[in-house]
Amino acid sequence: MPFIPDEKRLSELEAKWLNGTITEAEAKEYASWYNEGQDLPVRIPEEIAGSEEAHRQRMLDSINTRRNMPERTGARRKGPLPATIRLLRAGAVAATLILLMGALYLYYTKNTRQAKEIVRTPIPQQPHDIAPGKTRATLTLSNGQTIALDPASNGLLGHDSGVNISNMDSVLTYKGNSESRSLAYNTLSTAKGEQYSVTLSDGTKVWLNAASVLRFPIQFTGGDRRVEVSGEAYFEVARDAAKPFFISSGDMNVQVLGTRFDINAYANEPIVRTTLLEGAVRINHRVDLSPGQQSRIEKDGAIKVLKDIDVDEVVAWKNGAFSFNNADITTVMRQLERWYDIEVVYEGSKPADVFYGGISRSSTLMEVLKILQASKVRFRLEGKRLIVLS
Repeated sequence: MPFIPDEKRLSELEAKWLNGTITEAEAKEYASWYNEGQDLPVRIPEEIAGSEEAHRQRMLDSINTRRNMPERTGARRKGPLPATIRLLRAGAVAATLILLMGALYLYYTKNTRQAKEIVRTPIPQQPHDIAPGKTRATLTLSNGQTIALDPASNGLLGHDSGVNISNMDSVLTYKGNSESRSLAYNTLSTAKGEQYSVTLSDGTKVWLNAASVLRFPIQFTGGDRRVEVSGEAYFEVARDAAKPFFISSGDMNVQVLGTRFDINAYANEPIVRTTLLEGAVRINHRVDLSPGQQSRIEKDGAIKVLKDIDVDEVVAWKNGAFSFNNADITTVMRQLERWYDIEVVYEGSKPADVFYGGISRSSTLMEVLKILQASKVRFRLEGKRLIVLS
């Protein structure tokens, strides 16, 4: 029989969480109640929930205080830190979610000033779940041979034109001198639900997101270094002023000297984004970016440059998280499609919700959907087909 505290105890825990005095033991007790008591409403003391706006503001203030983390500084408070995600719905009250020590706290405020009760909406049981993506990829050598890569494939994998190819801790590396008089190319590709990284022969490090392809020479010769990418990749380019680094992705070309940046060039995304974290890059031979800036190439070839980009959000995927900042439902679903290897379809009109916050990419699909449903968006999972309901 699951442990369910009485109503008075729940009210005490609610009040302590809201005013920031809850202890770690009490937080675990509260988490246990949430995970086990799926049909019970949450009641907030009347003095706290006297009005919808006051309660909403109190919760948001509590979140910001507990985070104690200035925007974009990366500073962290000591002790357990709950990750937060807000889901905003046009014309309705914001829903606030707190992920605390692995447990999900979900509050849904009714859209009325007279409401004193916050009711947790139960999530329909799904027949199955889908695991998150894995660290896997496929390497294609210059002779067409393919090698499946995963964490278990450690050590020397083979040779290509005299260059040793090794895999250690899920990082592919190239060492040695090529015996080929012409450039010999390898291709690293990830399917949906896969990611991988590689250290090129010059020391450049590349992280490849799901459903992406990197084509590169096994050794750079001549006066420059050139690679091709589709999908999304994060680069830390080794400095070599004598050999500039070039990346091509469709009609976009990026020139680099030594830098850290992210390229998002998926075919199903409306624009191609290049986001600079450090150094300098030049887009299509005419647009220079500074750190914290992002170029956006429209379908018609027009280039826009945005300043003061939240770079942590852009590279969250590399660091094991989804990060959303005013993202609409289609933006969120495209990321889920790639990471969970699913097909997303919309039944009726697309929800107008926008999403803020972060979710671990190690979460299962149902864990992610459980969070997203706080905005009243509903889903139905049929095999590997996720249906978004209007």
